[in-house]
Amino acid sequence: MLRGNLQRRPYNLKTLTTTCLMRNGNTVVLTGMLIIAMVGAPLMAGSAAASQDTTAVITVTDADGNAIDGANVEVFDAVSGNPLGSPAMTGTNGEANVTWTASNSTTIDVEVYHPDYQPLIKSGVLTVSAGDSESYSASMGLTGDIEVSVVDSAGNPIDGANVDSNTGAISEVTGSDGLVTLSDVPAGDYDLTVSASDYSSTSTTVTVSDGSFATPTVALNGATSKGSLALSTSNATITGPSTDVQFTITDSESGEEVYQQVVNGRMNTEVPSGTYTVTASRPDRQATTREVTVTDGEETYQTLDLQTVEKTVTSTVSDGDVVDEVFAEVDLRDYSEGDNVTVSSDITMVIEDDDGNPTEYVDLGSVEEDYEVGGADDYHTVFQNVGGTPDGADKIVASTNSASDVQIVSVGYLAGSGGVGGVGGYSSGEVLIGAGIVILVIGGAAVVIARD
Repeated sequence: MLRGNLQRRPYNLKTLTTTCLMRNGNTVVLTGMLIIAMVGAPLMAGSAAASQDTTAVITVTDADGNAIDGANVEVFDAVSGNPLGSPAMTGTNGEANVTWTASNSTTIDVEVYHPDYQPLIKSGVLTVSAGDSESYSASMGLTGDIEVSVVDSAGNPIDGANVDSNTGAISEVTGSDGLVTLSDVPAGDYDLTVSASDYSSTSTTVTVSDGSFATPTVALNGATSKGSLALSTSNATITGPSTDVQFTITDSESGEEVYQQVVNGRMNTEVPSGTYTVTASRPDRQATTREVTVTDGEETYQTLDLQTVEKTVTSTVSDGDVVDEVFAEVDLRDYSEGDNVTVSSDITMVIEDDDGNPTEYVDLGSVEEDYEVGGADDYHTVFQNVGGTPDGADKIVASTNSASDVQIVSVGYLAGSGGVGGVGGYSSGEVLIGAGIVILVIGGAAVVIARD
């Protein structure tokens, strides 16, 4: 082990004055500084310290306390960094004696090397008085070697593959031979992640033991094949794509949602090959769902028809309101006492950006109820729990779906503060009574009188 051989020495400065007689008869006085290099302390009569043989006994063991034979031991002066004595080799008892001459106490660093173990480097481990012998025990950890071979599915080596351990202790890149070779790796289990461009990454566990040579082969499959999916919408009454449509793409096998966005009636995205369930929805249209299959390297087209619904009504969510429940009011005036009707409504919350453009349609579900018309029933109200308002919620839209016997005439919500907000869809001057709620509409403004 190469060390710098730098050493500080004290110096003593003396003033020297002399008088010189020149040839012309003049006298000149010269004054100067004399620098005297000193080794150790200034030498005084009778004060010199004699150098004596000084020894460090280093015992080298493994983690279980077993003696390690054949370990190379080096000792250094902890202050100057200079080597002390000559390197020594441990015997069968694990001991190595390093001796040097010193006139003063010496603090030492110890370095121990063995091909089957982790190098051991310790600083300031021991202070040995001149002429004495002191002992130090050094414990070494086991090591082994690893050679990771990274290949493709056909067994061909992959150049530039990354081999990384979860602890960060290993981080290497394969060469053109697909290999990563590591020497003197501390014994233990290593979880390796292997990745490469255009391939799917994979993980493996490698065990390193005393003097072992682990040679795992990791095969990477080609990156997941992909195709593109192009969707558009239309309906019976609108030519061309419907605007502000939310497309949702779900993996049919896993059920994982892979895409959702509100766009202008068309979208095109790249997805892994496979089968998907695609849904197009708008609050004022009947949502449409289709199943499509995407093939590697090909573009799949699908047009989804958004059929109009019989009626929709909209209410506005006031800033800061926390929506606890939404309600929809249906018209029963065409029915008689004792009639059984099915009330069904799809309710959607519209999320908008700061410019008023819809960014998401949140499906609040369908409210459904089989209801027997009472003698005084002109209207009936159905409720749906919500439990919170997403950021940016701007509108609540209720639509009559095909399962309903009756038409929706209004929609609104119950705020967390206990108030009612955003009631929309009423005609001025009507009084609506149903499901324990009494609403008085004056000049288009709805006011809750009571709710049982």
